[in-house]
Amino acid sequence: MRDRFRSSIKKLEAYLPWYVNQTLTAAASQKVTQGLQENPELNHSLQEWETVQRLVKKQPLLQPSPAVQERLMTRARACNLPQRNTIPLWFGRVWGMTLAITVLLFLWMILQPGVQLQWSVNQAQIAAFNIYRAPTGSADFALLYASTDPPQAREYRFVDTAPWNGRAHSYRIVALGAEGQRLFSNEVMTGAHTALPGQLAVILTSIIIGYGAVTLIENWPTPPRRYRIC
Repeated sequence: MRDRFRSSIKKLEAYLPWYVNQTLTAAASQKVTQGLQENPELNHSLQEWETVQRLVKKQPLLQPSPAVQERLMTRARACNLPQRNTIPLWFGRVWGMTLAITVLLFLWMILQPGVQLQWSVNQAQIAAFNIYRAPTGSADFALLYASTDPPQAREYRFVDTAPWNGRAHSYRIVALGAEGQRLFSNEVMTGAHTALPGQLAVILTSIIIGYGAVTLIENWPTPPRRYRIC
């Protein structure tokens, strides 16, 4: 019982400095007041703290010189400037390259930059289309695409998205009937740079996005966790 009483006195003594400064909450201040009425020992401690307060208030208020203030603020500002991120350099570059390749593949599939072929048919029951390609001026046509059981429509479209190789090409579109007979054949010639603008636009866009991601990661500032003087 006596130990519990001493523990209660110690807790109230810990409140005395703030009680003297009148910075306690109303509930805590009421507890201290009640404790002072019930325990003479607390009054002795309170008098000691009041003496300390009077002595401190008698001390002259000193201000540091402007030079000292400036040095202190300079150190504080230098210490609390945003710090550069500590992410490894290789991580940012790998991430940027991965993002660039992902964007390239995505845009390539969505935009399909390349040589666009369009044709229409009047015959019904088209069983298949075979599309052949050869360098312009050559008769060596190679099968580029075979479409079996195409949807019955009047207009058809195909995009050759193979990367541009600097040469002009000729395309031959062959429609086949249900028994494999050739119904018609069209030949289309394209220029050497037909697919270049669209493909370059997709490639440059992906490179810019990847490079931007690398730059952002390498230069992303990390603000200090708290304001401090070092």
